[in-house]
Amino acid sequence: MNAIIEKLEFISLDIAVLKWHLRLESNLEDEYLSKIIDMATETFENETGKSILKKKYRYVCNGCSSKMYLPMQPVV
Repeated sequence: MNAIIEKLEFISLDIAVLKWHLRLESNLEDEYLSKIIDMATETFENETGKSILKKKYRYVCNGCSSKMYLPMQPVV
């Protein structure tokens, strides 16, 4: 069984919301803030084993079994 995981282009926190909380008005730090959001999301998912981002899973069946296992649980 092979499971191919494709991450959709969707972030867990909008940069505009983060900039509002940090009281930033310039766009100079947008790339940096985007990287921070990505790192925080990845750290959370790795530590908890739960996904907070929308993900798309494609199941490729080679010698199919009756069960499909997802690599991460969604946060409910």
